[in-house]
Amino acid sequence: ADGSYSFDNLKIIGVADPDYRITFTSSGLTSSTTNAIAVTFGTATKLVIASGAPTSAVVDQAISSPAFVINATDPEGNINTDATGSVTVTRATGTTTGVVVAATATESLVSGEVTFSNLKLVGLAGTYTLTFSDDDGIRALTSVTSGNVVLSAGDPASLSITSKPSRATSGVAFGTNVVVDTVD
Repeated sequence: ADGSYSFDNLKIIGVADPDYRITFTSSGLTSSTTNAIAVTFGTATKLVIASGAPTSAVVDQAISSPAFVINATDPEGNINTDATGSVTVTRATGTTTGVVVAATATESLVSGEVTFSNLKLVGLAGTYTLTFSDDDGIRALTSVTSGNVVLSAGDPASLSITSKPSRATSGVAFGTNVVVDTVD
C-alpha cells in the first residue's frame, strides 16, 4: 500500500552548516535521505564574548592582546553576519569610585562581530567586570558581562607631591612630612 506522511513544523536547530541531510527510516522499508539542506544563522538575539577574552589589564593602556571580541549570535550560538549597529562597554562591577572606560567605549558591529582593540580602563587598580550592550537597542540584543578583569597599576610616569609644607625655619625639620607619590 502506498502512503504519504506529512511532518508539520519539522525544523533543524543547531549550528549553521551548508550540508545537513535528513534520513527517514521505517521498519522493513528502504530509508530515504534528502539532498543537502543549507542551514543558515537565525536572527541575532544576544551578544557573546568570543573565547580567549582578556583577564588582566594595566591602567590607561590598551587591552589589545588579546582584545575583547564580541559577536551577535542567534539562540543556537551562530554568528549572524548580517548584524550591524554598535556595541557599548561599561563597568559592571568593581570599586565604585574606581574605573571608567576610556578611549573606545563604543564600536561598530561588522558582519556580526566587533573588536575592542583600543579599549582602556582608567582608575584604581582592582578587579572589575565589563558589560557589553546593544548601543541603539533596535535589535534588542541581550547584553553580556565579562569574567573578572584584574586591573593593575602601570609603570610610574611622574611624581606628585601630595603633602607639602607651607612654611619652614632654617635648620629645623619641617613640621609636616613631605609626601611624594609616583603616579602611573
